[in-house]
Amino acid sequence: MARSPETTADGLVHVVVCGGTPAEWVELGVGGWNRRFTDIAKGVAHVGARWVTVFPHHGDGDDADSLAELASQYEQVDKVEQI
Repeated sequence: MARSPETTADGLVHVVVCGGTPAEWVELGVGGWNRRFTDIAKGVAHVGARWVTVFPHHGDGDDADSLAELASQYEQVDKVEQI
């Protein structure tokens, strides 16, 4: 019998989210990312995940200047660890 995520002792451990271009990420800004990460955390917590990896796909804004701006924003976002 299948059990719901709420009753599964060994639910998801790690969720990977890949979406948006680096340029779209920069445009979202620090406040936007704090809100987005809160929403993502709530969603994955509901299914028992303990870790979330979030990264953009390739596309506009993957030049060195845009990636440097994105890295600067990462440093200001709550509860983000880059590895």
